[in-house]
Amino acid sequence: MGLALFLGACGEGNGNRGADGYQFIEEQYVQEQFTTEVRVYDSRNDLHRAFRAIASEQGISSDEIAGRIEDIQAFSELSPNGTYCRVHIFHPEVEYIPEFYGHEFAHCVFGQWHKDNATQ
Repeated sequence: MGLALFLGACGEGNGNRGADGYQFIEEQYVQEQFTTEVRVYDSRNDLHRAFRAIASEQGISSDEIAGRIEDIQAFSELSPNGTYCRVHIFHPEVEYIPEFYGHEFAHCVFGQWHKDNATQ
């Protein structure tokens, strides 16, 4: 499965900016039926630890992981055909920002819709 990350950076878009600061660029696909799994973490450290492990399994370099880990608020794993989506997010008691949930759910429906994980 590929990773979809909720990160902060700069990019071009079509003006459809959400409360999370991201712009909807273009859907990779539109998936109206899929299986979803949600993993909830009790701390940012636990979420970051999970990201490091999954990113490493997918061949993302340690340097690339280290360069973005502190910006990760949530992330999703998407199956290549879009029929399965696993959302990783920390518990609302850690910090409640509902935009994280909606942003990751949009990945489940539309795939990788912002470029290079950087469309803020």
